[in-house]
Amino acid sequence: MNQYKTISLLFLLKNESAKLICYILAVIEQLYINNLKNFKHELKNYIRNTIESDIMNASNRESTFEVVWLIFFSRYLSLGITNFREFVKNNAVKENKFYKSVITSQQQFYRNSGIKLFRKPKDCRETSLMEQLSVFD
Repeated sequence: MNQYKTISLLFLLKNESAKLICYILAVIEQLYINNLKNFKHELKNYIRNTIESDIMNASNRESTFEVVWLIFFSRYLSLGITNFREFVKNNAVKENKFYKSVITSQQQFYRNSGIKLFRKPKDCRETSLMEQLSVFD
């Protein structure tokens, strides 16, 4: 079960730089997809539990950027987490418009400008994160 060790290492690596989180999640997505056939439920539970814990930790550190990415990723992979508000206790994070957008799946900033900067996680599934972010290109 080397995929668990690899995923754990990747989650540890994201602690080195918040800027890496999107790329790390893209690699985790590929590991998840590549191992769906043999370990779907085990991997899904493992990733879900890790993300729940990381959301709480990021909230405690007031890292809205990380919280938003983790919630997006959870919804993107359909990990089954629905009670995000239970994990996010920090008021500064809760008041952030990016956080509110990802929680409600509706853009909460520049609403009346006609500018669309937000897409629902489920609307992004046609392309992998690795492709969208050009991780290895």
